[in-house]
Formats: sequence, C-alpha cells, structure tokens
Amino acid sequence: MTPDIRSLLSTFETICREAGLDIVHAFNLATYNASAPVRSRIPDFGRESALGIVVGNTRALWPIFKGALAASAALREAADPLDDYVMSRIATGVGIFAMPSAILWAHVTKPEPMPIVTAQRMYYEAKERAGITKAGGIHALRHAFTTHLLEGGADLATLQRLLGHESVTTTMHYVHLAQHHLTAQGSPLESLPDVEAAG
Repeated sequence: MTPDIRSLLSTFETICREAGLDIVHAFNLATYNASAPVRSRIPDFGRESALGIVVGNTRALWPIFKGALAASAALREAADPLDDYVMSRIATGVGIFAMPSAILWAHVTKPEPMPIVTAQRMYYEAKERAGITKAGGIHALRHAFTTHLLEGGADLATLQRLLGHESVTTTMHYVHLAQHHLTAQGSPLESLPDVEAAG
C-alpha cells in the first residue's frame, strides 16, 4: 500500500469515526474475490491492487446519529433516516479517494458463513503483517478461542452459535477438550505441602 493510499485511508477513517462509524477495516479485494462465491464478489474496477473497506459501528453511533437527527429536518423526514445518515457519511469519506468506487450495503437477512478459504487467506495475511512466525493455522486459533471462552464460562448454546455448528454434539467436542485440560491440571489442593497433625 502506497503512502498516499495510507494517508487517504487515515482521513477516511477519521471521517467515519467522527460520524460514529468506529469500525473501519481495509482489506485486499483480490484476496477476498478469489475465494468468494461469484454472487458475493465486490467490483474492483479493473484494479489489481484494489482495496475493500468494511465500515461498521458499535454503540458510538447512536449519540452522534441522534444529534444529527435533531439538527436536520430532512433527515427526520427521511423514510430510513439511519440508513440515509450512514450512507451519506460513507459517501463523503469515499469521495476523498477520487477514483471509481462502489458502496455496498450489507443488510443480510440470512447471513452465510465466510468461505473457509477466505478466512484462511485473511488469517495468513494478518499473521504475516504482524510478523508472527509461530506455526499454527486458523483452525488452531479457532480451537484456542473456543476453549478460552468455554473455560471462561461461556455457555454451550453461545459457543454453538459463534462456531456456526448446526448440531450441539459438534460443539460438545470442545467441552471434552476443555474438561480434559482442566482435569490434567489436577486439584489445587494437591499443590499444598503435607502437614503433620498436631498433638
């Protein structure tokens, strides 16, 4: 990524954050499109090094949006004021790039899991950028993430949903792994020194 593009991305991120859109993540569009189903590919306008940018929000959006709503009669009269607000702010940010672009709205009524090939490519790109050389693939990361959640008290139904398992029996595999790990540690009482009874 060139310094000019990096600078534009930084400005775009500032525009988004000021509008309450505090999740901004750029990714390599060619990597995504190479593994995405045809109907899910994003236009790259013939640019091999095109970037995609995911924009989202946490609760940070609401106070800023409410202020914008109070200040704008046109926004209050819109059929979908939140959608209009978000799209106008993103369009303002995209305009700084001065190149062909597309803004795609991702209201998904039935989300589909990300293709594993896409997840793997994104994982290995991030690992390389971070300079991580330790062996281990995305599945090891998934196992570690799930085991930590389980050991931290997450319930089985939550894990099943996060992992995208259709059957809870698949999720039960992690319970078995976590219990094996816990029992292998032994009881904390076993680490106490032996003390002879007094008297």
